[in-house]
This record gives sequence, C-alpha cells and structure tokens, in this order.
Amino acid sequence: MAYVVKKPLNIAGRRREIGEVLTDDEVQGASVIRSGLVAFIPGAETQGSTHKRAEKAAGIFVPIVTKNGTESVSVSAEGIYEAFLILQMTQAEALPEIGKVEDYGLLQVVGACAGSTKVKTAAREKAAAIKEAQVSKGGK
Repeated sequence: MAYVVKKPLNIAGRRREIGEVLTDDEVQGASVIRSGLVAFIPGAETQGSTHKRAEKAAGIFVPIVTKNGTESVSVSAEGIYEAFLILQMTQAEALPEIGKVEDYGLLQVVGACAGSTKVKTAAREKAAAIKEAQVSKGGK
C-alpha cells in the first residue's frame, strides 16, 4: 500500500513533505493514518524509490457534478493541493493562476468549487479548451 503526505511530518527521524509517497512500512501504524497527516492512495505503485512525488502516483478520482450527470475526474495529489491554493485566493489572484494551469482535472475541481462566478467560468473555459485540444489531437 502507499500513502501520500498531506501535511509535513517527521517519521523515524526524517522530515516528510507534502506530496511524498510513503510505503505501508514507513507509515508505521494506524495512528499516523488516523491523524490525517497521510492519506491512502488506491492503486499507487511504490516501486524503486518510495519517495516519488504524488503526481507520479495514481490519480485521485473526484466526482464533478455537471448538467449531464456526474463525471469522475482524475487529479493528482499535487493537483488537489494546487486547486485548494487557487480556491483560497482572491479573484484577482486566482484568475492569472488559472491562466497558467494546464491540468484538466485541477481546473475541473476549481470550476466546481470556486465561490466566485468569474473564477468558476475561467476554470471551466480553460478546462474545455484543454479537452478540445486533446480531442483535436486524437486523444481522449
């Protein structure tokens, strides 16, 4: 099993930073899991070095409610982290950041959760443009 670090912590005398992937052996007990400092990553591979960044691990599937039903979007742990940073910004700060983002899942999360209509619209439009570009290149 693999876990991603959600908040910085020390394990066995080593500092673990947000986004690091840990093995079951490194977590060393349920108390760390219950503390909320780490989260289980379903399907994550921890081959070789166990300290890969979370974006290289399996995505986290987030439900996004749309007019056509619910869409399940894969977002990396790093993408979730970035989405929450954007969601806490002011509108003036968030709009330029959204312009820099190229992660479809991250934009979907921001578009679904933002409080500002302008931020929601900007994220949704950018996500639609990314999806359209992928379709025109023959992607999914």
